[in-house]
Amino acid sequence: GRKLNTFSRQPRNSLSCQFLLDTMLNQYDNFDNVELADSEKNNNSKNNYGYEKIITQKIHEKKRYDFISINSMRFTHADLLLITLITFISFWTRNFMLQFPSEPVFDELTYGPITNNYIDGTYFEDQYPPLGKLILFAFASLNQYQAKLNFSRNSEYTSVDFIGIRQCSALFSSFCPTLIYTSLRCFGFSILCSLTASIMIICENSMIVSGRFISIDGIHHFFVCLTFMSTSIVMIQKNYTPSWWLAFIFNGISIGCLISIKLSSLSLFPFVCLIHVFHLLTIHQEEVVKKKNYLFRIFIIDLLIRVLFLLFIIIFIYFFSFVIHFILLPYFNYQSNYLSRFLDEMLIRKNENPTIRQQRWSNRALNMSLIRNTFRLTKAMNQMNHSINESFASKWYTWPLLTNNWVLFYSDGKTHITCFCQIVNSFLGTLSMIFALFCGIYCFYVS
Repeated sequence: GRKLNTFSRQPRNSLSCQFLLDTMLNQYDNFDNVELADSEKNNNSKNNYGYEKIITQKIHEKKRYDFISINSMRFTHADLLLITLITFISFWTRNFMLQFPSEPVFDELTYGPITNNYIDGTYFEDQYPPLGKLILFAFASLNQYQAKLNFSRNSEYTSVDFIGIRQCSALFSSFCPTLIYTSLRCFGFSILCSLTASIMIICENSMIVSGRFISIDGIHHFFVCLTFMSTSIVMIQKNYTPSWWLAFIFNGISIGCLISIKLSSLSLFPFVCLIHVFHLLTIHQEEVVKKKNYLFRIFIIDLLIRVLFLLFIIIFIYFFSFVIHFILLPYFNYQSNYLSRFLDEMLIRKNENPTIRQQRWSNRALNMSLIRNTFRLTKAMNQMNHSINESFASKWYTWPLLTNNWVLFYSDGKTHITCFCQIVNSFLGTLSMIFALFCGIYCFYVS
């Protein structure tokens, strides 16, 4: 009774502070004791807290290296509004006057006949993996295209079917700014920074031109941006939860699709792995960074799980795209200049004797090794890629300062369609990368 009466006579503000301090004790019972400041001790004596020390975290004594510090992300109404606006403007820039010109331009001379070959089932070989061309074929089939367009040079399109095929690349390219905005927001950048990057992608001349015709460039750009976004989504998930595994599988699928469109995209895989390394360094920094135990067992196991699982998904998608490629193209191509000898016996001649043709079908079904043919065709594609001399190609080191070649897509009197980089984007992007590199090195050594 005495304790209850004594407790009830304490001031109300003292009871509230007592409850808050008890809560702090329950939450931070593992931290070291830190003495209160003089002003706080005077307040304690006035309010009769009964505590001269509280348990709290010593922030300044324990530095934390946040290589990737984003643990969660919630989009605001402003984000949703900007995503809608960005998508609409990007779609308009890629689809405006899509019917012009009404004749084959640049890559349409290559990917138009390839689409016809898929529809006819006539085999061909190209310097790139088949996934991008399979997507073009899927859109052409959805538009009920019957492979009747002539894609030869200086010819006119005789129907509007070419617009439906052009919409494939334009549609994929339209989502690139949206994916970049979402990626940067998930990585923890501000709305202004993410919006600036998406506007730069919207106004990029080279992406607009290459992303509105019958080619795989717009599809390739889409999966590059999708790879960045899927990687950022993995970073904001709690490790090895169901949501993390879904995001991680999505990350592997996006990289696998990207590599299955162009083998040059293999360079993006080490970049993604580097981001995962930084993420793991943030998680295991107590052992790896501070104690310099670079062979910390849990860190190595986590890294191997991520790298090997990504490789498995990439290889699976790559081989699966080739399997579909082989299945859809059973017939021999009499006009092909590039045809591997190991596929000669597996292809069906339409003009052959029915008995011989039946034997070829049986041989194709029983003896064709899809995995071995995929390896052989990958080697043949690499050789073909090195043997083709493209006069319009530019070295990678000429891109940042715009010393590369400009590619003329179409020319008719005073009307020209040229593929070249946006001057502002190139120079600002190059200077920003140099500035960020020096700032990162300086901050790392100073900290």
